[in-house]
Amino acid sequence: SGLGYVWQNPSYAEVRRNGGARDLYRLLNKPWLPPERIGTVLDVGANEGQFVKVARALFPQTPILAFEPNPHLTPSLERLLSASGSGALLPLACGRKPAVIPLYLTKFSPAASLLRPTAVTGPDFPAEIGETIQVKVERLDDVVRASELARPPYLLKIDVQGFEWEVLQGATGILPDVAVIVCEVNAEDFYAGQAGFEQIYLFMREHGFKLVDIGEPIRARATGEVLYFDVAFLKAAVNTT
Repeated sequence: SGLGYVWQNPSYAEVRRNGGARDLYRLLNKPWLPPERIGTVLDVGANEGQFVKVARALFPQTPILAFEPNPHLTPSLERLLSASGSGALLPLACGRKPAVIPLYLTKFSPAASLLRPTAVTGPDFPAEIGETIQVKVERLDDVVRASELARPPYLLKIDVQGFEWEVLQGATGILPDVAVIVCEVNAEDFYAGQAGFEQIYLFMREHGFKLVDIGEPIRARATGEVLYFDVAFLKAAVNTT
């Protein structure tokens, strides 16, 4: 039961109280992910710090590098990171190559994306564009290699509203040092040109990761259809035979 889970995992109560991403806590709080396996958390698409709160609960001593290009969220994210331990906010987006591109800020802040929202909006996914701003994009592997905080092995969390493929393409240089990747995937076409689950899954397989877990999907209220879900990949064991 929910209450039993809270009793067994006291830090989960803190995540719930602080507005952290409960689903991601439950997804990652598993025997396949011992906390000592993670040297640095890379939070790509930090938004309002929902996953920062989870990472602090599960990996209290681990530095967090949080990437969030929305300038409206910078002050609160910086406060959250500095109040909770070792970490740094990088106010930029991650992609395949360095660039300056538009970020579509939506009225519902977690739906903001570097891809233009499609017409699939409504009560389940309010992605109406509020404003569009220009933001800086860098390759994740370039930024991580230049960071004094970053220590492998890495846990890479990606929540970038359809831009996951671009982030992964720009992370190939550090993938050998990544132990776990947790990624949100859309089942509905919310953004023009978004990555699909098949594309992400094949990329992970090609780079030596295996699918180990799937989070509770978010469903359309009216029909029960899956809208989006979180997936966790673990670096597969190296075959020495």
